Parts: sequence; structure tokens; C-alpha cells
Amino acid sequence: MVSIIWRGRAIPITWLVRQVPKGHFPQEMHVAIINQVAMLFNSIIQNECRIILLGDGEFDGTELQQTCLDHQ
Repeated sequence: MVSIIWRGRAIPITWLVRQVPKGHFPQEMHVAIINQVAMLFNSIIQNECRIILLGDGEFDGTELQQTCLDHQ
């Protein structure tokens, strides 16, 4: 789920549901989602803003971290 914080409230703007076997998603799936969100933000947000990735222990891959840094 991707949300925008507005006046202290989280407003969901998009989310993705995938049917996969039980367990963690592969890192490649997380990277693809971050890239999709970055394209969305680049097309609609023209001012600087702070983007925070909030995830559990599943979001710990080095490729995912590098992808986030690449979109700063």
C-alpha cells in the first residue's frame, strides 16, 4: 500500500494485491513495486517531498535498499 500523509492522516492512494504461496515476497517483487511507485510520484509530484518506506523484516534486501537510494 502507498499512502500520502496529509495533515497527520495517511490517505491510501494505491495498493497491490498478489496471490503467491505463503511466505515472503521475493526481493525482485519489492524492487518492481518501488520502481512503479517512483514513476507514479515523478509524474504527479512536482515539489520536493520526503518519502519514507515503512516495512517489516521482509524489506531488508540490499537491492531494494539500493533501488530506494537511486530514487532519491
